[in-house]
Amino acid sequence: GDVLVIATSSGSRAVFGELFATEARLRGLAGIVADGFCRDVRGLRRIGLPVFARGTTPRSGTTISRAPLGATINCGGVEVSPGDIVFGDDDGVLIATRERVAAALETAELIRRSERTILAAQARGAALHGLTNHAQHVAALDRGEASALAFRVDG
Repeated sequence: GDVLVIATSSGSRAVFGELFATEARLRGLAGIVADGFCRDVRGLRRIGLPVFARGTTPRSGTTISRAPLGATINCGGVEVSPGDIVFGDDDGVLIATRERVAAALETAELIRRSERTILAAQARGAALHGLTNHAQHVAALDRGEASALAFRVDG
């Protein structure tokens, strides 16, 4: 479904709360993402509409200017255009074009499989350092060489 993405002028007041989110749900929106603050957190949880905001505040705000609906905006330093994929979970929000999401799916699946393999090894008592190139990485950094920490598992 459609997600409302709100760009703000970085004020310290809430750009939405329980009443606004209730209306959004009644209109069939799938969620709200705001580059600003929200309020009425208890009510927002009760509504069950996924919402993501920069933070919370009890201070209600008001609209001081309107952007055209369906326009490309900047939200949190990311350009957002109509049709972009908006995905949010406990770790945050990802916004990307359909093409970028499609291109990243294979890599994301490899990462998911590797992480599950690592978690299974840790459940059997393996140390994380033993599942990475940690020793080689630290040695390279100590020599002033470029290095990246990497997992050594078959996903």
